[in-house]
Amino acid sequence: MLVHLRSTYLDLPVGLLGLALLGHLLDVAERPSASPDVVALGLAVALVAIKDDGLAHLVAATLAAALVGRAPLRERWRLLVPAAVGLVAVGLWRAMLARAGVANADHVLQSLEYGFAPRLLELFALHACDVFSWGAFWAVTLGVLLLVPRGQTPVRALRLMVVLDLTLMAVGLLSAPEQVRVFAENGTLINRLLLQLWPAAAVAVLLRLRTPRAAQ
Repeated sequence: MLVHLRSTYLDLPVGLLGLALLGHLLDVAERPSASPDVVALGLAVALVAIKDDGLAHLVAATLAAALVGRAPLRERWRLLVPAAVGLVAVGLWRAMLARAGVANADHVLQSLEYGFAPRLLELFALHACDVFSWGAFWAVTLGVLLLVPRGQTPVRALRLMVVLDLTLMAVGLLSAPEQVRVFAENGTLINRLLLQLWPAAAVAVLLRLRTPRAAQ
């Protein structure tokens, strides 16, 4: 963690912002009217502004809150408003870049490279099992989150967010230019993506483990 923070990468802040957005939306869902406030909208814009990867966390957090949160069904669509605001912000930013003639070849989405999927799964597993980086954290996370009681809304929402994040990250890597997949094989990219997932996974594990055994 210290090495990562000293490198000034933004992966941990992105993960923390995504966790904060999910927690805030779950809190909003408990209120009589499930309408996201300025805090949720601010977190949404901050997520997509700080790093392109933030869009995955934005979509994952809003979908998890809408699907698992306790808001009435007729009001759950309002929990998706932050995602819509974030998508508009991304669209405006991309339009400004295009108008200025600025392009980022590494962040252009192309057709899905399905043949790389098995290798990508292997890479995620190898990095997650690196005991020098993570110890047994991801093994514990997998074991704890496989079975979550129906009544534990926050843990179920966190689990869904992690799954959606992983799915969107995989889609992004499979549809990225070839040089990005080469970097995923030879660099720190996968471990940095796992660090983005760490805040939500860690809180999910802590909440699950603090549940009294009689309630599990």
